[in-house]
Amino acid sequence: MNLSVSKCAAALSITLMLTACAGAPGSGGRSLPEVLNYARQHPEHRQANITDCELAINKRPSSFPFQTFFAGFFDVPEESGGQAFCAALVEATISGDFTQAEQDVFRKPTAIRGRGPMGGLLRDLIAAHERLKSQAADNEGTRSLPVASAS
Repeated sequence: MNLSVSKCAAALSITLMLTACAGAPGSGGRSLPEVLNYARQHPEHRQANITDCELAINKRPSSFPFQTFFAGFFDVPEESGGQAFCAALVEATISGDFTQAEQDVFRKPTAIRGRGPMGGLLRDLIAAHERLKSQAADNEGTRSLPVASAS
């Protein structure tokens, strides 16, 4: 599969998941749009939202190799592609980078090539993923700092 076809397939897969009719239930029967709406209202439940996102995308009716695509997109091991996508999507949603209005655009397909919401979402996902990597590195760095002695 060439890169252009892969991008189109990923875009179609994400678009289907974000539409209200996608309805792939996560735990508790929540679809991906419902998971994102809940994440906006309850950012304190970040990990549960990531888990529900993963459950929703794993139940999608697509044969596209979603995990593999996002593993390459985020430069993570293949088995972590879905988790990286969901963590970035939830982060972008909670931070306000991916707004309700932007999410709603996915419900209205556009026939104009290059004018759809996918490019903005992918940029938001990259920014959110980089932010999460930076936070993880900062947290790791503070754990390994030597403790100054009180002399």
